[in-house]
Amino acid sequence: VNLKVISALFTTLNEDPNVNVRLDTLDALIKLAGEPKVREGLVLSIDLQDSPLMQSAIADAMVKLQEKSSVQSLRNLLNKKGLNQMVKINIEKSISKLI
Repeated sequence: VNLKVISALFTTLNEDPNVNVRLDTLDALIKLAGEPKVREGLVLSIDLQDSPLMQSAIADAMVKLQEKSSVQSLRNLLNKKGLNQMVKINIEKSISKLI
């Protein structure tokens, strides 16, 4: 997969106004997670997500990929003001599965 495609997917993941589009993009990126740049980009993307659906989905993706480098970013997300309570519970579970 070329870097232009990966870059375009991350732009969509981090900036598209439609949550469903971002969820589909996350699914596409998970399939490309064999690429170190994709894993790195997914971890960086955690901090950029403001939708509860996306926050939960990306936490689930980190567990699925067993991406231990995401733990600190997930912890940072827990400190976000106004974090949805269900998302908070999901992120805490995700962290415990990763450490």
